[in-house]
Amino acid sequence: MWFKNIKLFKLSPTFKLNAQELHEALSPLAFNLDATHHNEQVFGWIPPFEDELLVHAMEGNYLLRFRSSKKLLPASVIQQLTTERALQIEEERGYKPNKKQLRDLKDDIKNSLLSRAFNIHHDIYVWIDTHNGYVAIDTSSATRADEVIGLISKTIYPFPLENIQTETSPIAAMTHWVTHQHELAHFNIEEEAELCDSSEGKSIIRYVRHTLEEEDIRQQIQQGKHCVKLALTWQDRISFVLDDQLNIKKIKALDILDEDSPQTDEEDPMGRIEADLTLMYLSLSGLIKDLMVLLNHT
Repeated sequence: MWFKNIKLFKLSPTFKLNAQELHEALSPLAFNLDATHHNEQVFGWIPPFEDELLVHAMEGNYLLRFRSSKKLLPASVIQQLTTERALQIEEERGYKPNKKQLRDLKDDIKNSLLSRAFNIHHDIYVWIDTHNGYVAIDTSSATRADEVIGLISKTIYPFPLENIQTETSPIAAMTHWVTHQHELAHFNIEEEAELCDSSEGKSIIRYVRHTLEEEDIRQQIQQGKHCVKLALTWQDRISFVLDDQLNIKKIKALDILDEDSPQTDEEDPMGRIEADLTLMYLSLSGLIKDLMVLLNHT
């Protein structure tokens, strides 16, 4: 398995838990399937792999797995049943329900449907790198990340996440990189970018599968645009897209899984998983380290 996206945070120096202690901290908020019967949305921790603790530990790297479960309750269905029930009440009692009665009626209908509604599960992995002091959440959604962060805040005290501060903002750095492409160490700029200005109309130019010519980009920047997304490749090994919020998206390993993965017994699937995890941890930690150096020295 490989992360496809990374929302990156700094691991607080207050975090001192070992794997067993972290498992015990997560356990009170382990995912409870029974709770999904009567709740519209449920969050919790599940083992990263079957028959394991809630923490998969490998040489200072901790892998967690967050699960959210939401009932599939279309608003249109609830509204339709509420309208039908309101008409029935009007026929039976001779008057229309008022706003409060309609609101209560809708809540009653919604609650009655909860136990019969389908559950939609969504899992997100969290990687804690205790060696380099980072926490990576595998999602491109700010909403999903907030759900994970909310559960972490209820699970671990003191709260272990800190926002990352860099000497140069991602926007300023990417804007500089696309006009000074020869200066990038360890990274190559690829054929995808997004330029945006700060005016009220927010003029946007997107490059997709298009060579980023420095002179063309420089003209756009002189007109007031800034680079807010940029596709990069790290050491010809991993491609990704960096955005203005320091999110690392569309992560793709470039032919390194078969080349660099240690040979493992085909009858040992867990051995293969751990080999891939080792490669992922080493590769992504190297990418993050070089990216932070670049952001702090641009």
